[in-house]
Amino acid sequence: MPYKCALCEKSFITQLDFKIHQHGIHPFSEKKGSIEDILKMITILHLLLENIMAMLHKCGLGLNKKKKQVDCCKYLNEKHGRLEYTYDEWRDTMTGTKGDFNYFLSDDLASCIIHMIKRHTLDHHTMPIRCFDVKNNQFYIYGKDHKWCKMERDDHLKLFRLCSAKIYPFYNEYINENNNCTGMSDIYTKTSLKWSSNTDDKMKRRVKKQLFNHLKENVSALVEIELC
Repeated sequence: MPYKCALCEKSFITQLDFKIHQHGIHPFSEKKGSIEDILKMITILHLLLENIMAMLHKCGLGLNKKKKQVDCCKYLNEKHGRLEYTYDEWRDTMTGTKGDFNYFLSDDLASCIIHMIKRHTLDHHTMPIRCFDVKNNQFYIYGKDHKWCKMERDDHLKLFRLCSAKIYPFYNEYINENNNCTGMSDIYTKTSLKWSSNTDDKMKRRVKKQLFNHLKENVSALVEIELC
């Protein structure tokens, strides 16, 4: 049977909630209050605090059971056999096309590079570069020693420079076609400025972020772990 407050007519299912409401919303006055009332209120608050602490402890135990730290490189080395290509071999096979360059013209160099990488993306089980959604912007590559390791900053820069170099011949041809001998055309000027502005660190971070979003795997679909 629900408990109902006579002062505000609010109903409560348990007596504990009703008592907390009484003393919290409609506290007793000094004239009507007594030592017994104070002791009852302290007892109610003490029981409430114990219940909260018990719930927090139970939640903590549940989290500890579910969370398991696993070294990602160790996980990849143990769960995957020898791949056909190392990361360096896969990267060196990349080529640029006019279709890739069109992404630069319509958008920017980051979109152009991502399109190029997507064309060379193999099945994710055989890709020598992997990443997981629980480790933001962290990549792992299959090295020359046929072991997985973390991808370092220099590896990212090499990939960026390689892709830019593969696109440069198409860029060079384009600006030569649009270069007016009597003066630079608007197309030539805008394209040159666009290319030069795409070499800063901000653009490289954008390439890295887009590449991560393209390659990342949902780790919960593989195994319930926390990668480190």
